[in-house]
Amino acid sequence: MKGLLYKDMMNLSGQFKVYLVFILLYGGISIYGGNLGFLTGILGIMSAILPTSAYAYDERAGWDRLALTMPIRREELVACKYLLGWILILIAFLLTVTAQLLIGSDLAESLFVGLILVATTLLYLSVLLPMLFRFGVEMSRVIYVVLLLVPAFAVSAAVLFFTVYRPFSVSKSFFIGTICAFIFLAALINYGSLRLSVKIYRKKEL
Repeated sequence: MKGLLYKDMMNLSGQFKVYLVFILLYGGISIYGGNLGFLTGILGIMSAILPTSAYAYDERAGWDRLALTMPIRREELVACKYLLGWILILIAFLLTVTAQLLIGSDLAESLFVGLILVATTLLYLSVLLPMLFRFGVEMSRVIYVVLLLVPAFAVSAAVLFFTVYRPFSVSKSFFIGTICAFIFLAALINYGSLRLSVKIYRKKEL
């Protein structure tokens, strides 16, 4: 599994550099201006799009056929894409919370925005990855583009909601508890998505 994950990281290294430039540029602007809506949207897109890009690289290179000639199970090939997504979501969460703290938000407020990002991106991957394993990149392209807007929109909306309505003045514990419950549900759906993807990939002819 470590080798598969390393292979995906190397394939995506060029995109990592591009996103790093975006994060540094718009992160600095957002922190200076005190509005992190765009930055959190970029982080949501980053953590959602990169696992899909990794799958596209594999499909274009015919990697799956080669991998199955080695002692690699189909379950590992599927799980690697989900693991990559989880790692990227964790990185996006930590960057989001750190940026929120830098502009003066308290910890509860920062966690609220970060947890929204986690939940929405988990749901995005839960829908898209099984479709990729079933239909491939080309046939899933339209839905991929449409769904790509979901993490960015949801996170940006959460930032706007907090900025305008200041919900934590009512009850921090209520909102944090609600989002944690939402994440628990998203994690369950993501686990079900992983099982479905494994089932699909076992039956797929390569």
